[in-house]
Amino acid sequence: MNNKMRMLLQLVGAKADIDFLLAQGLVYSQVSGLINEAVNLGWIHLSEEAIELTELGKRELNNRFYDGKGRWLSSDERYKITKTEIDTVYLPTKKESCFL
Repeated sequence: MNNKMRMLLQLVGAKADIDFLLAQGLVYSQVSGLINEAVNLGWIHLSEEAIELTELGKRELNNRFYDGKGRWLSSDERYKITKTEIDTVYLPTKKESCFL
């Protein structure tokens, strides 16, 4: 599964809100799609009171998403750069640069 699903499972397990996912560039419909996918896979349980990580979700989070490195850290998708050729120069836009 992808990094966004891992972040969702981490947030549900920590009983946090979805602001971090929204800061990563997702919109509410994408977050809703991730939640529906996780419910269909049995990783989270929806009730009227809360969204909870199931035992299957906890196992899946530990087994599939944690590969021994960066166990508690998720990469910030906003700062990922697509892979380029070795002789390509990357110039960030003025909006992306924190120095300009």
